[in-house]
Parts: sequence; structure tokens; C-alpha cells
Amino acid sequence: MLPNTDDAPDVRAIVMSLASEAASLDAHVRRLREEISGVDARLDAVHESLRGLPASRSRARARERSTV
Repeated sequence: MLPNTDDAPDVRAIVMSLASEAASLDAHVRRLREEISGVDARLDAVHESLRGLPASRSRARARERSTV
């Protein structure tokens, strides 16, 4: 006697659904990595801009004290 397959899940449909979800998540991860890369580049630019600003007197004095 064969087992009743009426209640058995459709394995092919489950695999297809999971593959589709995996592809969607993979695309989302790629987009997030691109966004993170953009944020990182902006942070680098801001960092360089800040380094180019003249030091305030209090920061300059603090540096002088730390090197003495």
C-alpha cells in the first residue's frame, strides 16, 4: 500500500520558494553593501575635510601639553 500523498508538501514548490527568497535576500545584501561603501567613502571625505581645518587654540594647547 502506498502512503497517502495528499497531505505531503510539494517539495519542488518549497525549493523554488526558498531559492526565490534566497535570490531576493542576496540582492538586498548587495544593495546594503553598496550603501555601506558609499557611507564609508563619505566618512573618509569628512574625515579628510576635518583634518584640513585649522586647529582650535584649546586643541593646539592640548597637543602641546601631550608632546611635552
